[in-house]
Amino acid sequence: MKKFVLFFLFSCSSFFGASVFLVNDSPFTLTAEIISATGLRLGKQTLKPGQNLNSELDSTQLNLPQDSNTSQTPYSVTWTCESGNLYSYCPSVLPGGLVQASQCNGSLYCEPKKKSKEG
Repeated sequence: MKKFVLFFLFSCSSFFGASVFLVNDSPFTLTAEIISATGLRLGKQTLKPGQNLNSELDSTQLNLPQDSNTSQTPYSVTWTCESGNLYSYCPSVLPGGLVQASQCNGSLYCEPKKKSKEG
């Protein structure tokens, strides 16, 4: 019975696509980019501090080769600052995984926005 349940859950996630739960637990606005194991960019989302999002990855729209030797998982997630600098990087994210920006590898810092001087 346990094998059937696991097979069913795996089949559903493969059929309906996968998702990654993104959490911006930093004090900065960050952009999360999800990348497949083969380097295919699957999605990009900008999150404000404290914001979270369940990012759906629809594998039916990826036009992937029907090669059983090619896997799109695990994913990696790159978090970048508004300036474009790297905040953090999370390798080996499984479908349905939770990705918290401050729990990944990186500087975990963004330069504050410079205030413009008005005459």
